[in-house]
Amino acid sequence: MAAWLDFDSSAAAADTWLRELQDQADAEMQRSAEEKIEDLERRRTLLKEAARRKGDIEGLNDKCEVLMELAACPAVRDRAVAIQAAYTTLYTQLQTLLSRTEKSVSDHSDFHRAVGEFEDWLKLALETVKDAKVPSSPLSLSDRLDQLHGVTARMTEGQHLLNCVSKAFSTVASGSGSPEEDQLEGMRRIMSDMKERHELLAMEVNSALSDFQRAQHRLQDLMSSLEAISLFCEEVGSRLRESDYESDGEVGKMRTLLERTKGLSTEIGKKKEELAESKREAEEFVKMTNDRDACDRVEALSIRLTDLERNCDLTRREIEEEITEYNDYHTAMQETEKWLLQTNFQLMAHNSLYITTRDQVGVVLKVFGALSSKLLFLDSGAD
Repeated sequence: MAAWLDFDSSAAAADTWLRELQDQADAEMQRSAEEKIEDLERRRTLLKEAARRKGDIEGLNDKCEVLMELAACPAVRDRAVAIQAAYTTLYTQLQTLLSRTEKSVSDHSDFHRAVGEFEDWLKLALETVKDAKVPSSPLSLSDRLDQLHGVTARMTEGQHLLNCVSKAFSTVASGSGSPEEDQLEGMRRIMSDMKERHELLAMEVNSALSDFQRAQHRLQDLMSSLEAISLFCEEVGSRLRESDYESDGEVGKMRTLLERTKGLSTEIGKKKEELAESKREAEEFVKMTNDRDACDRVEALSIRLTDLERNCDLTRREIEEEITEYNDYHTAMQETEKWLLQTNFQLMAHNSLYITTRDQVGVVLKVFGALSSKLLFLDSGAD
């Protein structure tokens, strides 16, 4: 049942468009024998439409064969053959009509062929320029420039095709066929439009070339900037790993290293600012070319700078802690020396005492005991 319905639907559709095409063909056959360019173009369009329907006829034949395998019904094949014959007759009729029309307007053939060649050339050139300018295209910036330079190199070919059109027009205008003025005026409009589009293409190509050349210079500057930041990261990373950041317990060297790390931190901050500007520039290239190479490099460098900044801050904090420990140690040593000096005077004063009572001995022993405890505490702290 499905095969029947499919065949009937296709056959009915074929009958409909065959009638429509046949009516149009009959109308063309009844037109005046004085064919014009408009007749030629219309009949070419009609033949193209008939040629486009060839696939429908082949599909109908395939459906006929499927249906014949399922149901041996001669009427099905007869209907398919009749439609095929009607199509063949119509197609032959249209070919004959077009051939006759082309012959009657032979003076215009060279003109239209030249116009067609120019249109093909212009279409290819415009598509090439469009591909080069489309942001979503996978082409790199250099590939886009190569494409545009190729179009520029072929502009002389377009001018040559325009000259061929102009020459063909001169042949038509001076021919013995006495073409009508409205036909010649139509040709002049066609040539004027072609020249205008050729000039517009040249301007568009030059404008696009200028834009992409500026973009290429900007990209080169951007890549140079990113390369400089990359070298900076390697250099700073190497310096942070070196033993130059060992103070050897010298406070002067500690302070020098501290200033050095602060200077590095400042430099890293400046490089991050440069990278932020580079990121904005890279994002502009993504909008223009859809090429994320520069953005990917910016992101990788951002991670490296962040790691360097973290390592630099860690080194700085370690040096600051070392300086604090050093200062605390020397403060404690000064306090100890001060206490020892005071204690020495105190002992000298006690040694000069004249002890006559047991109570005096107890007081002195208590003082000496306290001093002994203090000494033991200081001794353990010094260790």
